[in-house]
Amino acid sequence: AGQFCWGPRAWVAGHEAQAAPHCAGHRGERSRPGMALGFRGLVGRWVAAHPGLLRRLRGRRRAAAAGPPRAGSGEAGCTAVMRLFPSWREHAGIAILGVGILNGALVVTGFFITWLATLKRYELDCKAAHLRSELQRTDRQLEALFGPLRAITHATEVGWASFVSEHRGFGSGAAAALETVIRTQPRSCEGARYRQLVQRTLQPLNKRAMETVLSHTHLIDGEFPQCLYSLYSHVIEMDSLLERWAHRDFAVMFPPTPYPREVNRWAGEEFERLRQKQSRLLTELKGSVEQGHSR
Repeated sequence: AGQFCWGPRAWVAGHEAQAAPHCAGHRGERSRPGMALGFRGLVGRWVAAHPGLLRRLRGRRRAAAAGPPRAGSGEAGCTAVMRLFPSWREHAGIAILGVGILNGALVVTGFFITWLATLKRYELDCKAAHLRSELQRTDRQLEALFGPLRAITHATEVGWASFVSEHRGFGSGAAAALETVIRTQPRSCEGARYRQLVQRTLQPLNKRAMETVLSHTHLIDGEFPQCLYSLYSHVIEMDSLLERWAHRDFAVMFPPTPYPREVNRWAGEEFERLRQKQSRLLTELKGSVEQGHSR
C-alpha cells in the first residue's frame, strides 16, 4: 500500500478500492464482484487494443527516471526550447514576433528601394534641367551673338578680298600693294573705289558687328577678347575719316588702328565650338529623358 504503482491496471485497481466503500455506503449494499470484474475486463480489452499507449507510458517513465537528455543529442535543442517556452501560447508568440519582424524588414526594404528610385529620378531630373539650361544658353549665344557676328565678319572678309582681286588680282602681296596705291594716290580710281566700299559696305557691317557685341557681352564665355577692343577703335576712327572725306579731305585714307582680322578667326572658332556643344547637349538630353522614362 505504501508503494507508488504506475500503469492503467494499477490505477484501475486503486480506483476500485477507493470507490467500493463509497458506493456501498451510498447504496446500503456491498459492491458486486461481477460489476468490478466487468470494469476490469473492459479496461484490459482497451489496453490490449491500444498496445502503443502502454509502451509510450512506460517510455515516459523510463525517460523521467533517466533525467534530461545529453547536450549533444538531437533532441537537446528542442528540449531546451520546451523548457524556455513551455506554453503553446509562448510558441505562438514567438512565431508571430518572427513574422512581424520579417514583415517589418520587408517594409523597410521596400521604403529604402523606393527612396533610392526617387533619389535617382531626382538626380536625372536635375541633370535634365541643367542640360536644358545649358542648351538654352548655347542656342541664345548662336542666335543672338556668334551667328550674326560670324556672318558679318565673313561678309566683310569676302568684300575686301573681292575688292583686292578686282584691282590687283590674287597673291600674297596684292593687298599691301593696293593699300600703298590708295595711300599715295587718294584721288585715283582705286582710292575712289575704296572710299565707296568703306562708306557703303565695310563701315556699316563693322558698326553692326560692334553693336552686336556690345548688346550681348554677357553671352561671351571666358575673358573678353582683346581683338574686340581693337574693333571698337577701328570703327570709331573710321567714322572720323568718313567725316573728313565728306569735306573732301583725303590726306588720310586708313585709320591708325587697322581692322583686326583676329575678330574673324575668333568669331568662326566660337561659332563652331558652340555648334558642337549644341549637338552634344541635344544628344545627352535625349539620353537623359529616355532614361528617366524607362524608370
